[in-house]
Amino acid sequence: PYALVYNARNIRRLSARLDAHPQIPPDRVERTAEALVRHSFGVLPLFPDESLALLKALHDFQRQSEFRFPPVEQRRKAKFREQGAEDDIRIENILYCDALKVLFRNACAVFCALASALIISRALNTRSLSGTEIRRHRVLEQLIQKSSTTHLDPFGNACSTAHRNCVAFENKEMPFSTSYFNLFNYNYGALNAHRDRCVLTAIFSCPSQKLSTQTSNELCTRSELQSLPTSQLWVAVQDAGVAAPAKCSSVVAHKDWFNADSIAQSTSAENGKLLFLVGEELHALSGNRLSALTHCVRVDPTNPDLIRRPFDARDPAASATGNRLSAALVLSDVTISDLISHRS
Repeated sequence: PYALVYNARNIRRLSARLDAHPQIPPDRVERTAEALVRHSFGVLPLFPDESLALLKALHDFQRQSEFRFPPVEQRRKAKFREQGAEDDIRIENILYCDALKVLFRNACAVFCALASALIISRALNTRSLSGTEIRRHRVLEQLIQKSSTTHLDPFGNACSTAHRNCVAFENKEMPFSTSYFNLFNYNYGALNAHRDRCVLTAIFSCPSQKLSTQTSNELCTRSELQSLPTSQLWVAVQDAGVAAPAKCSSVVAHKDWFNADSIAQSTSAENGKLLFLVGEELHALSGNRLSALTHCVRVDPTNPDLIRRPFDARDPAASATGNRLSAALVLSDVTISDLISHRS
C-alpha cells in the first residue's frame, strides 16, 4: 500500500521534486510509442514520485464522494458554447495540479515519439505523398518542434504551492492547450462504450480504498476486494487492426474485450503506469493507420443495456465500494482539430 500520510510540508517537497524531475527516459517513451503503433494502446512506466503524486491526488479526491472533477455540470454547460470547449479548468487543490503536470508531461513526450514514428514510417514506405498527407505531416512536425522548444507546463509556471487557484491551459499559444483533465471515482458513476474525440488519452488508475471504521487511513487489501464485482476499464479489441497483446490473453474475460486495468492499474508508487489510448483525431491524422479505441468502465462490457445517467450513478452490477479511481488527460490541439474538421 502507498503512503497516505501527507501534510503541507510533504506536498511542497513532492511538488518541488516533480518540477525538477529528470527527463523521461527516451527508451521508455519509444517502447510505448511502438506499442501504440501496433495495438493503438500502450503502457508507460512512471517514476515513483510521479506515481505518488497521482495516487495522493486520487486518494484526496475519493474523500469528496463525487464522480468527477471538474464537476459534471461544468462539462454539460460547455456543450452549449459556440466551440464546444470546456470552461477553463480552475484547480484550487495543489495535489490535483501536480497530477495534471505528471499526465501532461508524459502524454506530450509519448505523442512526440509516436508522431515521429508515423512520419518516418510513412516517408519510408511511400514514394510520393498526397497533398492531404503532406499537410498532416506538417502539423505533426510543427507540434513536435513546439513541444521540444517549449516548457510544457499546463499552468504556464503560474501554479505553485503559494498559488492555490490555478487555471490550466490558460495560455492558448501553448501546444495542446485544448486538452482537458479529469479525476474519476467509479463508486459514483460509470462510462458507457465510447471513443474519445482527441489525439491521445492518458489514464492512471488505482483501486479505490475501503476506509476502515478504526482509521480513515487504513486500506482494504486488493485480495479482499477481488470477491466483489467492481467496474473495470474494458477496451474493445474488435476495432480494425487491434488485438490484445500476448501477455493480456489470459485476462480477456469477455469476448472481444480485454481488461486494461489488469495490465496498467497501479497499487503503489513503485509500480505506477500510464495507459495510453488512441483517439479519433489521431486516427484521422494517421490516415486511419491507428485505430481510435472503443472503451468503457463497467462490470460487464458485453451488457447491451446502456447505463442511464452514467454520470450520476455507478454500474448497477458494481459493488458500492472498491471500484476504480482514475486520473485522465485527454490530449488535444486546436491545429489538429481544425485540420480534421476541415477534411484537409
